[in-house]
Amino acid sequence: MEKKILDILWRARVNQKISQENIAEYLKLTQSSYAKIERGETTLTLSNFLKICSYLKLKPQEVFNIAETEGK
Repeated sequence: MEKKILDILWRARVNQKISQENIAEYLKLTQSSYAKIERGETTLTLSNFLKICSYLKLKPQEVFNIAETEGK
């Protein structure tokens, strides 16, 4: 399910034309560290998940619902 969640967050970021650098700065990470999260190379923490959702104006439950629906 984590891969689905990362994909949903990636799509939302791209659709909103937000750069990895912008989100990384918001999370106080380097762009390369954020890129590793997006690629699933580093674990997405709950704290960062919630911050990313906030930045992208997504409700966490909405992300879970989409991930569950797409996983079927």
